[in-house]
Amino acid sequence: MKIIEAHVLKKQLEFKLHQFFSKLEEEKDFHKGMVFIPNLMFWVMTFQDILHMIPSRVSSQTLRRIANHHKMEDRGHDKWFLEDLDYIYRNHKFDVAWIYSDENRNIREITYGILSEVFTPSDPQKVALILVLESTGHIFFENVAQFVKNNGYSSKLKYFSHTHLEVEKNHAVFEEALNRHLFSIDLSSQERESVLAMVNRVYDGFHSMFDNLLISYENNRVNSDQLLKKAG
Repeated sequence: MKIIEAHVLKKQLEFKLHQFFSKLEEEKDFHKGMVFIPNLMFWVMTFQDILHMIPSRVSSQTLRRIANHHKMEDRGHDKWFLEDLDYIYRNHKFDVAWIYSDENRNIREITYGILSEVFTPSDPQKVALILVLESTGHIFFENVAQFVKNNGYSSKLKYFSHTHLEVEKNHAVFEEALNRHLFSIDLSSQERESVLAMVNRVYDGFHSMFDNLLISYENNRVNSDQLLKKAG
């Protein structure tokens, strides 16, 4: 599994270079910089289901412990997302019809693809999926939390601020012990190739997701003044 660990790190560093993050860093207007948030809604809500579904499908007690830890760690963060969304988009509600509109079809399909990885029969592959999700999350939250801080909104938000990022980092010691166990597992060549292929598929999915966020980001900027009421 050490090969898996190194491969996840490699893919994480590649993801860090996605143009979405450089665009966000360049943005000077806070509200225009955050117009991507609604398009992320379907993924954020489904992420909770993914974490909930994995533990009961893991037969190894130790690996199930890892899965349960991540499920408990991220419980309720979807509520933080909705609170932040409501704060920024005070005068606009995004209903079920909007979530399932053509505007969000690509992100829904990408999300379904990631969700499908839960149904693999391989325990290491299911737990490795969690680690891939965490690795992409660290890149995302580090960039967005810094943008929020630079614009003076850290005290106003939870999901997109350092509040969320610090919660993730506070579990690092526990995660390192469990991850050492995971990465010490010997895999057959076939199992290793299956996990590596999953890592590639999920990271490809996230690159596509953020390609779509970048497109919607550029499109939404045109109408952002009509949707956003600047918070005081």
